[in-house]
Parts: sequence; structure tokens; C-alpha cells
Amino acid sequence: MEERKLAEMWTEHFRKTLNAQEPQEILELDASLEKERLPIDEGPPSRQEILEVLKELKNNKAPGIDEIPAEFLSVSKEYNTDSWLEPLFRRIWNQEKIPED
Repeated sequence: MEERKLAEMWTEHFRKTLNAQEPQEILELDASLEKERLPIDEGPPSRQEILEVLKELKNNKAPGIDEIPAEFLSVSKEYNTDSWLEPLFRRIWNQEKIPED
């Protein structure tokens, strides 16, 4: 009996949720809001951004499809990882394609 009551409750819930009436009034967006833009840098990642991400990498995790372990990348200060990642990321960003080499 409890299962049947529960099924009826969910049936009623979804009937109300999925068969809701169309809104009576459609709100128009204020045209001034469309022109406002957040100050977001849309350029390639900066060296500072790369360093910040490298610091947040977690060790002892499985490498991704590139098979590069996080430990290799996270030693960026000692081996200047960011100095070769920045031009690589800029190239990818500008060409919108990951190089095969």
C-alpha cells in the first residue's frame, strides 16, 4: 500500500511540474542590461594564471590523455614550466587548434 501511495504522489508531482501552464506575461529584458559586460579578460592565459593553476594541481592522481603527471607540471618554479607552457597555450589560443607535435 505504501508503494502505491508513493507512486501516486510522484505521478501527481510530475503531472503538475511537467504540465505547467504557459506564463501569462513574458518579461522583456532591459536593453541597458544587455550592454553591460563584466570585466573578463578574454585573451590567452597569462603566465601568472598558469602559475596559479599549476600550484593547485593535486599530486598522486592519474595523468590525463596527454599522460603527463601533475607532479611533472607542478615543479614549475624549479624548472620554469610556465616559460614553455605560456607560448604553447598562446599558440593553441590563437590557432584554435592543439598542435600535433
